[in-house]
Amino acid sequence: MRAISQRIQGEIIQQENETHLRFIKAKPDENEANILYLRYAFVTLGREQHVFPAFLVDDWGSEVRGLKVYRWFREHANEHPRSEIFGFEKDGSEAQRFIREFEHYVKLPCYAVSNREQPVEEGILINKVIIQDPNITESVEVKTPSKEIVPMPLRRARVKWLVQPR
Repeated sequence: MRAISQRIQGEIIQQENETHLRFIKAKPDENEANILYLRYAFVTLGREQHVFPAFLVDDWGSEVRGLKVYRWFREHANEHPRSEIFGFEKDGSEAQRFIREFEHYVKLPCYAVSNREQPVEEGILINKVIIQDPNITESVEVKTPSKEIVPMPLRRARVKWLVQPR
């Protein structure tokens, strides 16, 4: 079992007490440099623990895998509280939780690793995503960028967004 991850091209930038992701490309080619894997955690009610899904089993026993888990959760979580998420706690231990144990309307904490095989506890929490735009002259904080620029589930991440000139 492995935590779901989204392969992107980007760079990690440590700035003061924050970690920024300079987002380059959503679907990089196999041989490109600066490949990162983003993992998105679901947040539990109450204690707000982060759980990284590996797959989901719906009320009828069907499995949902890959990035489709996040779409399924967004569209069906309220209607199927007995569905289960299988994955990992932030400390790397295996987890099995009912959908009803999670916050359904919060942004997803986003963590980055440089290798898909890295355990979840080695992930770096991302605080801000930086997008470069050749059409602007100064940096601007924005709300979530359009889906043409940033793919799901990164658009639902619990981050601040900054657009900078290229």
